Amino acid sequence: IALGGGGGEGSCSSSGGRGGGNLHLAADTLVVNGQIVASGQAAAAGGGGAGGGGGGGGTIPIRATTLQGNGNIVADGGNGGAGGGGGGMVRVDVQQNAFAGLLRAAGGAGSAAGQPGTINVVDSTDHTLVVAGGTYVIDESDSFTTITLGTAGNLVIAGAAHVDDPIVISTGAQVTLASSDALDDIVLDPNIAGTLRVDQPISVPSDVVL
Repeated sequence: IALGGGGGEGSCSSSGGRGGGNLHLAADTLVVNGQIVASGQAAAAGGGGAGGGGGGGGTIPIRATTLQGNGNIVADGGNGGAGGGGGGMVRVDVQQNAFAGLLRAAGGAGSAAGQPGTINVVDSTDHTLVVAGGTYVIDESDSFTTITLGTAGNLVIAGAAHVDDPIVISTGAQVTLASSDALDDIVLDPNIAGTLRVDQPISVPSDVVL
C-alpha cells in the first residue's frame, strides 16, 4: 500500500506539502465517532509567486467484522498553489456495515485541482459494493446483491460477474465493459447519466439510453 506522494516545489523554493501516511485498522467491532485522517499536507505559500503542490492523500485500509459510528474517515489531497494533491485511498472490508458517517478522498484545491481518490466499501454479509471513487474491478469470481456507484466511481467488469439489482450509472460515474461476457449476468439501468465505456465486442441492451 503506497503512501501519499509529496507535492512539488513552488516559486522562490516554497515547499510542497507532505503526502499522507498509511493507517491500517483491523478490529472485531470498530466504532468511529471522531476522525480518522490520512490527508496530504497543504503546500507553503510562494514568495510573490505560485506556492508548491499539495501533498497526495494517504491510505486507510479497514478490515472489521462490524463498522459503526458517525464520524469522518478522510484521505484528502492537500491544497496547493501550483496544484492540489490527489485524493488518497479508503478501502473498507466488513461483514456488517452500520457506519453512517463520512468517507472522503477528495483532491486538493489549487490552480489545477487534484483528482479524487479511491473509496471502496465491501460488505461480505449483505454482498454489497460501494464504489464511491476510483476504480474497482469485478469478474466471474464475484457475486453481489447491489453495486452502488458514486461520483468519480469507475466499475470495471472484466468477466461474467453476478449482480442481483440493476446497476445505476449516475452522473460522474463510469462502467467499463472489459470483456465480451460482462453483461451475461448483470443488468444495467437503461437510463445512463454517467459514462458507459465498451472495450470489447458486446451486445448492449436496446433499451439503454445514453
